[in-house]
Amino acid sequence: MRNNDCLKPENAPLASFLECGRMGTVALGRCVMRYLVSTLVLLVLGGSVVFADAEDSAAPLISPNELLRLLKDRAEPFDNIEIVWDISGKEEIVPSFSMRDPSEPAPPSLVTIRYRQSKTVMIRGNEVTFEKKILSQESTHEGYSISDYQKWGNVRGHVRDLASAGDERLMELGNLSTNESVGKLYAREALLGLGFGIGRYIKTIDSVSNGEDGEILVRGTVAFGQEPKVTEGDCVLRLRDDFFPIEIHIECKRNENLSEIYDIQIGEVGNYGKHLYGKSGKIVSKEVRSGLRDKVFASYTYETKSVRLGISNDEYSKFVDMPITPDMVIIDPEQILAPWQPDRDKYWMLRLLFFIVGTVMIIIGILSLMHKIHNSKKEKL
Repeated sequence: MRNNDCLKPENAPLASFLECGRMGTVALGRCVMRYLVSTLVLLVLGGSVVFADAEDSAAPLISPNELLRLLKDRAEPFDNIEIVWDISGKEEIVPSFSMRDPSEPAPPSLVTIRYRQSKTVMIRGNEVTFEKKILSQESTHEGYSISDYQKWGNVRGHVRDLASAGDERLMELGNLSTNESVGKLYAREALLGLGFGIGRYIKTIDSVSNGEDGEILVRGTVAFGQEPKVTEGDCVLRLRDDFFPIEIHIECKRNENLSEIYDIQIGEVGNYGKHLYGKSGKIVSKEVRSGLRDKVFASYTYETKSVRLGISNDEYSKFVDMPITPDMVIIDPEQILAPWQPDRDKYWMLRLLFFIVGTVMIIIGILSLMHKIHNSKKEKL
């Protein structure tokens, strides 16, 4: 081997270095330098690969307990909140035969109505009030539509549901014992849809792992409701690198054949001061029954127009107030099912008079009949 050959990079291995030892002092020094440089390059390259692999499989930046505490802390300020949404979605209606005139043809098996609406939701603790105003709607079948306006609230232990279409206004009254789950469903849908609400319902975090592009994958459990009525389920979250959720999947298994599912995808993220919330996204909540068609409670995309915290008592009272007016048709299930009471019937005095007169006439008839029987026995004797 010539002296110049031992200086080539491909001859840097140890065998070439030993052969270079027979050369002159200058050539040997050059070989040593070349060997050291080649070895250093290999070490640097090899080390970078090792460190890259280590970085890919590195532990998450936060522990499950720390993340759980962070998510709950972020949800706490949103306990007194007003949300204004623009919503585009669809509603599926299964018409009832009782809704039609018998002379008309049978209704379709399913009606789909696509709509745009403005929705305002106000949440304070366990109280929920929402107001919907239809901006536009399109039905697959003529003659079927959803109410132009609806306002629902479960405030101060009472439930009121006001709906109007055209000149007709209908107010349905209720109580929390029969409508508690409805209010919780509306609150859950709104808070989860904005992202931060997961902290209100998440119970445990079982695993935290790194995903692609700096995202974080989380698996855990959620709990809806309070003892003794608690519904638990599993959740899978996809978080940004600042730990804000951009995808939420929740499945609550009621029994072997019934599951309640929430799928939330959050697009743009906004901020209210230091607080983050979803400015746009998609919400789907449904019941999945084995062997039956899914029952979809909600399926729509939303755009958040405004978020306000710390609603004053005056503002809150003004929004949740739903006074009963003379032009409303009132439906009160408690009054319909309750036994008759005088103070609920303005004709109670007239009814009472008829009852007394009727009773007296019956008694007179019975006495007259007894008198005739007695006289006939006397005549026979």
